[in-house]
Parts: sequence; structure tokens; C-alpha cells
Amino acid sequence: MSSLLYDLALSPFYDRLVQLWPLWVHPNAITCLGGAGAAASLLAMRRGSWVAACAAFTAYHMLDNMDGKQARRTGKSSRSLGVLASCQICCDHLFGYPAAQRFALCCGMSTLLTCHVAERCSGRPTLGTA
Repeated sequence: MSSLLYDLALSPFYDRLVQLWPLWVHPNAITCLGGAGAAASLLAMRRGSWVAACAAFTAYHMLDNMDGKQARRTGKSSRSLGVLASCQICCDHLFGYPAAQRFALCCGMSTLLTCHVAERCSGRPTLGTA
């Protein structure tokens, strides 16, 4: 169990929503759309457009949840951008933008790289995969 809100409301909602994606859509395509939402959210925050930032981040969050569900539906795997986006957003607010951009990118990419190496060595998905 991750949280009552996620387990009882959000996950079932995303389970139904992912059914709208055709089976031929690769989870990585959904991941890329989510990445665009995360990038749009960061740009909107930088401009001080908080409504647009919230809307874009909500789109990112929805797509980030659906890519894994699509991966399980289709038996494919998808890499998550969540770690990278989370590191970037935290560093933006904790240390100021753009000074922390390289740090955030390095943290996110290091985490993803570590998980992908662990997956390659163990044969078991560790982050953002089905």
C-alpha cells in the first residue's frame, strides 16, 4: 500500500484512463509526453505562471502513472522521468534556478543510471519499469 488516496482513488482512476490508450502505443511514448509535461511545468514555474505549472505537472503526474500501467498491459517496459523531474523541482525551490540545474540533472541521471545498471545486472526492474 502506498497511500489511501493513491490506492483507493488515483490508481483505479489511472487504471481506467490507461484503457483509452491503444495497445500499439509504446509506454515510452507516454513517458515522453510526461517528460514534456514536466518540462512545461518547469518553464511555467520559471515564468511565475503557477496555474500553468500546476496543470502541466498534473499532466506529467498522470502520464507518469499511466506509462507503467501501459507497460504492464502490453508486456513492455518504460523508463520513468519522475526522479529527474523531482530532483529538478526540488533544486529549483531549494537552491534557486538555474544555479542548481546541473546538480539536479546529475542527481536525477545518477539515480536513473544506477537503477538501469542494477536492472541490467540483476535482470529485475528497479525503477519505472513493468
